[in-house]
Amino acid sequence: MESIVTLSGGMPVVSSTAIAEGIGREHESVIKLIRRNLGDFEEFGGVGFEIRPFETAGGTQNREIALLNEQQATLLLTYMRNNEVVRAFKKRLVRAFYEMAQRMRKGGDDLAPKTASHPYYHTPSGTPMFNVNVGISAYTAFEQIDLLLGSVESALLTLQLVEEPSTESLFGLATNVSTARALTNAIADGLYEASVDI
Repeated sequence: MESIVTLSGGMPVVSSTAIAEGIGREHESVIKLIRRNLGDFEEFGGVGFEIRPFETAGGTQNREIALLNEQQATLLLTYMRNNEVVRAFKKRLVRAFYEMAQRMRKGGDDLAPKTASHPYYHTPSGTPMFNVNVGISAYTAFEQIDLLLGSVESALLTLQLVEEPSTESLFGLATNVSTARALTNAIADGLYEASVDI
């Protein structure tokens, strides 16, 4: 079974279409719920919106979809009534985000090329890096920093509630801070060299 969590700009996300399918609701109602509460979702980072084609009986149509990070997806599901289908999807989504985090920590070859010809790559030592000189715009890079920092902020709020945070939680925080720092440095280098598409 294909994972419902994918990477967008090096960040794990789930699409509003995957959520709608997973909970058995019309996509239109899910996207309206996101739009109506956009301020709430943006407290956990920028929400990515895309126009994607989909097939209907009348032919190919376009629709707006949202790409949500883990915290945003969790928030969205708290706005929905619980039933067996929603609860089962919540568990599936938690597992999918956890599995993606594990794959990213291990530096899975299927997640990002290990060459500098891709906006997100790994150095020979395995350190994840962003390469602003190969197509990632400064705006996109700053969006990624915002998502990472939103993730760190959410994790810090969670850790305040836990007496003894797990090593895995602390490692995840450190990884996000490290990635945000690497992205910030890449942006600074790219802007300094005047080679970033702004």
